[in-house]
Amino acid sequence: MKPRQRWADHRRNRLSELDCVHLRLDSTGHPMHWMLGLQLEPGDPVTLEQLRARVASRARAHEMYRLCLPEHLGRRPRFVRAEVDPRERVQAAVVRDGDALSRLIERLMATPMTRIAPLWDIMLVDEQDRRSQTVLLRVQHCLSDGLAGPGFAALVVDATAADFARFVTAPRFPFTRSLTWRTCIEVPRQYRAARTVRRVGRVLPFPPQNCVRQIATFAIPLSRLRRNAAVAAGSSTEYLLASAAEAYQRVASRGPGDVLRIMLPVTLDEELRHTGNATASAFLDLHMSGTRMTDRVRAVREQLAAIDPVAQARALASAGVDLQYLPWRAQTRLMARMVRDTCQLSVSITPGFARQHRIFGRAVTGTLPLSPLMADELMVTTLILRDQLSVGVVADPRVLPCALAEFADELRELLFEAGEPLSR
Repeated sequence: MKPRQRWADHRRNRLSELDCVHLRLDSTGHPMHWMLGLQLEPGDPVTLEQLRARVASRARAHEMYRLCLPEHLGRRPRFVRAEVDPRERVQAAVVRDGDALSRLIERLMATPMTRIAPLWDIMLVDEQDRRSQTVLLRVQHCLSDGLAGPGFAALVVDATAADFARFVTAPRFPFTRSLTWRTCIEVPRQYRAARTVRRVGRVLPFPPQNCVRQIATFAIPLSRLRRNAAVAAGSSTEYLLASAAEAYQRVASRGPGDVLRIMLPVTLDEELRHTGNATASAFLDLHMSGTRMTDRVRAVREQLAAIDPVAQARALASAGVDLQYLPWRAQTRLMARMVRDTCQLSVSITPGFARQHRIFGRAVTGTLPLSPLMADELMVTTLILRDQLSVGVVADPRVLPCALAEFADELRELLFEAGEPLSR
């Protein structure tokens, strides 16, 4: 092979800095994969053989579906190609009811994915009491962020290649380091800001030796969210952030003057056309003052304007580029220390892109979006698809300062309300 060709292959197989953020945090006790559940309408059941045949035919079409990351003796992993075995990548399960489905999802979110095979898998779940089915798609975050998730949904949905081409054939997002004054000062600034949320007398090390995950999911009409946001004089994004902050304050028994630190994943891809990772993290420090939802929304709007989330996220990601020059084990340990106790709450807002909403003729009636934890925060993932807002909440119950179900109930109530809820 010519030197120029070897260099081109090396560049293509190399993970970007944004890919490495998630891979450095991935471990047995802290898996870093996201999940998308596609709930199907009742009808003739989709069979495992049907699903495996479709996945086998489509996975051969694009190289992205064959990428894996075998270990390299302490060195930075690189993408290599592996054959897709549909019998391993596509499995089936049967559960009794919705509660059993949630417990299954919790186990899957807590179970690390192998890196020596393609970095995704699919499970077809039959729910006996409702005679319904759900397709669960797991993807290692270092392979793709949730915004590019439709490229993996394309493995199972009724669609042509053109329907999802932008999420499959686009190049991996080329993160470019930004060397500005903000790049130099943002990391120490955020370290100082996070002092107020660091836990004293921590019970578990980070990352822990084993993983436990708890989830809650619900959905509301998108029109309801937009109407409530208008009543509170804010945008849908501002209202979502304010509602999540208010729900957390209620169940975590926080004082009205406390500062709540929220992590907000933002995309650095202005064209929204990429594979791989284009997501970086920004941080909001909200002073939980005021008694009305309009006060919460105004605080969110002012904080967003003050920090410029995209600029802050780019600066923080740029500051971490120099980690690549350290041994891989040192990179993973430093990243764990950097993210540990950096925020109490994370809110991810993802728009859905899909022209087709059927699997073998069965309509997709709901989605279950779930993201991995960066550290010990309470993670809220929202997916806007068609006329519905789907919400997934994930946490480690061992370090959570409140009951996850209570938080989800409060958040659902706030998103449904159209008035001026008072803090309790």
